[in-house]
Amino acid sequence: MNAIVSDHEIPGHQQHFIDINRQLSQNPGWKRILRVKSPLPNHERWATVKDKLQYLQREHP
Repeated sequence: MNAIVSDHEIPGHQQHFIDINRQLSQNPGWKRILRVKSPLPNHERWATVKDKLQYLQREHP
């Protein structure tokens, strides 16, 4: 999936995610991923969803 890349590898149209990631990384409710995890049960459905940013919950439940 190559989901983790250097900020130098982010295409121009995705540069705004760098700031979002920086902000979320400072939130104590968002834990760092330290090991490989199994996909969530509905991962296949989310793989086809466009414009997912509207679903981002900045506050951790």
